[in-house]
Amino acid sequence: MTTDEDLAQLVRDARDEGAAVADLGAAAARLQRAWAAQRRLAALPGEQLREVLRLQRGSVQDAT
Repeated sequence: MTTDEDLAQLVRDARDEGAAVADLGAAAARLQRAWAAQRRLAALPGEQLREVLRLQRGSVQDAT
């Protein structure tokens, strides 16, 4: 038998669909931005890529 608490949880879960879809949309947008950034980085000339790597190493060291 389904309890009132179970029914309340079912209603909450059903209402959560919109938020889940919004989260999924945001994640897809982030993924698209990451792929675009990776393509742009891959197309950089060697000198600029070395500078990017130097900056990245510096930010990693600063974080530790």
